[in-house]
Amino acid sequence: MKRFTYHLLAVFAFILAFNTAAQPPQQLQRLEKGTFTQALSPHKFITKSFKASNGINATTAQKRTNKAKEGQPTYQVDFVLDFDAEHGGYVYDVRVDNKENHFRFYDLDLFDPVCGSNVVSLPAGTYDMLFSFVQLDTLESNYIYKVVIRENVTVDHDMQLNFSANEATNRIHHEIINPEGEALKIGSYIYDNGHLTPIDPGNVDDILVYNAIVCSDYGIAYDVNENVGVKAVSPDGEIVSQGNWATSDIFVNDVSDRYSFYLYRMAFKDHQVFNTAFETVGAHGDVTYTNDPANYVEYDVPFKAPYHHGEKLYPVLMTYALPKQFDWAYIPGFVLDPIVEGDAIKFYLDAKVEDSPAGNIIPYIQLDYSKKIATDWGHDYLPVVGTTPLTNTQGNIVLANNGTSSYLTINGLPRGFNWDLNEEGTSDYSYDYWPTHPSFSYPVEKAKGIIGNNCPIFVNNIMRDYWEWDETYCLRFNIGYLGRYGEISEGISDAQISITLDGEEFINTQGAFEYYAPKLPAGVVDVTITNELVEVDDLPGSNKAQLHYIAGEEDDCSPTMTMLHFKDNNGDVTDRFATGDEGTMEFTAGDFNYIVTPWETGVYNRYTPESVEVSYSPYGEDNWNELAVEEVPENYWPVMGWFYTGSLASVTGEAYKGWFDLKIRLTDAAGNWQEQVLSPAFRIDNLAYSSVANVGSDNAREVARYSIDGKRVDASHHGVTIVKMSDGTAKKIVQ
Repeated sequence: MKRFTYHLLAVFAFILAFNTAAQPPQQLQRLEKGTFTQALSPHKFITKSFKASNGINATTAQKRTNKAKEGQPTYQVDFVLDFDAEHGGYVYDVRVDNKENHFRFYDLDLFDPVCGSNVVSLPAGTYDMLFSFVQLDTLESNYIYKVVIRENVTVDHDMQLNFSANEATNRIHHEIINPEGEALKIGSYIYDNGHLTPIDPGNVDDILVYNAIVCSDYGIAYDVNENVGVKAVSPDGEIVSQGNWATSDIFVNDVSDRYSFYLYRMAFKDHQVFNTAFETVGAHGDVTYTNDPANYVEYDVPFKAPYHHGEKLYPVLMTYALPKQFDWAYIPGFVLDPIVEGDAIKFYLDAKVEDSPAGNIIPYIQLDYSKKIATDWGHDYLPVVGTTPLTNTQGNIVLANNGTSSYLTINGLPRGFNWDLNEEGTSDYSYDYWPTHPSFSYPVEKAKGIIGNNCPIFVNNIMRDYWEWDETYCLRFNIGYLGRYGEISEGISDAQISITLDGEEFINTQGAFEYYAPKLPAGVVDVTITNELVEVDDLPGSNKAQLHYIAGEEDDCSPTMTMLHFKDNNGDVTDRFATGDEGTMEFTAGDFNYIVTPWETGVYNRYTPESVEVSYSPYGEDNWNELAVEEVPENYWPVMGWFYTGSLASVTGEAYKGWFDLKIRLTDAAGNWQEQVLSPAFRIDNLAYSSVANVGSDNAREVARYSIDGKRVDASHHGVTIVKMSDGTAKKIVQ
């Protein structure tokens, strides 16, 4: 069965490269797929890797094998390689592509890593061949990548082919300019016993370089990730690290317009991020591109830290330079300096990056706010709030909502798989960050809220896996929480879960879980999942979700919500309104029946929810009134389900500070249902009052205490105190 894991690797040690002509610096050692080696930098660097979805115009290059057809003749091809091995040069990558025979070969181990003859057996056919070399640049005293491509080479007899690094004479260069019109420059430092002291701080902390060569027939033919790194010298002036400026260029021989050259850059300074890209087609001479600062679109990301996180939170930037044609893709990212509430990350994105001859560019940036945790190998960064990706669509910077995940890991990294990506109802088991519903993607200027300052929805996915080796079934509740702006909120590790079977509790735990049994239990299952890690405008909040289904039936999965947001009359995305007439609620939901057999997993049957019931109540009062919603059939989306909308104009009654709770109940044709209560969910100012009534449940427990002005206090506080209870209600006491 198919299983993929979302990897998060952290690199902590400085990479020191002694500047000798005999060997390349360590930051230019051969890169393994899915990993990235860091040059010396005052900032930390992490790497994420994933398989990209073949639902985004992926080419058939992914499906090629290196097997010759039965009876097909093969010939001996002698690849004669010429590079400066004496001064540390080496072969970085090899690609031999054949469209007719579905043959793809890029096994470096079959080549002798030294100059001279390398004989390889190839099936008869017509090939494109690519050799990438790491070569010493004597002018810059650095190492650069040189790529030599042979197009449409016919192999119909034993033959010899020469590839020399010196053929790659065309330089394709991209230089980033900041909004002030200055070229970005990384500083130089004195490195002494593990410490960096600035000599020239420059105007940027680091630059990420992603270069790709894309063939119109085969997809990505070559790509490389590098961060430029700094120049560092020892106290006595000896160069410790040269930096990696020369690797930001592509050097290539003359090639046709079948090949496009894609150069993506992300740089940062403190909490400012600069993002731009460039693409050109064919190579027949030197090309230099400098972005126009006037094309930058500025976007500030305001942030509210969850109230239960008192420790520092670190912004983690991941950038995905996504050509429309690709096979594997990687997300490298930077860990920025810690952020405090009230600060913001400021993005400058080049709105012209899609003006490319080949039209291959769809870059995006993902931002996480993470807490630093200790691991066996040092430290890692665990997302607390993962924000919606920023991307560029037809010259507009868009918050591209990536929907929700059907696979949410239990280690606090709820990000990855979408529900399904095709009309056949089967899951492609692939990661996808491109917008999963156009209605929830919008220009950045339409986002009016603060990331993390809302009560998220609950998204459930009940997965039943079959473990072939011991014939054991696994019942897994993968839960996740999505905020109003598509941000993924923590809560998966702290939510309280209670599960009963035919009225008897057999699971009572905290966080996600897996239940293993020779045979999955059948019967009436009721699940209650309560997440109290919520605070909205200093009000204590919660999400209480209940699931009901009959295990063992043909449809034994509860429906689920997949996204919720609110809009005002101007199309701005906000959950705060002056009057109810200004507000509209939009959400998606679906009944996704996950089917598992001993031989196939990941098949979803999708059904329309039989009924959708929505109601509202003043915050904490448990006084529910119906809120009418209607389905919008044309907004159905396979990944997200069915689309519903309703106006807030009918909302009546006063509420504390104008905040109202929201209850949504989804029922399918089999009688399975999901119900969840968001407290609080939206605000209407003209229905506000400023004190809290004495409401609550005798069985509820105390969660938190607040003073009348909204500040959190303890039990010793004297005066008027607002007590938040575990059932989402609140009461006022005086002591």
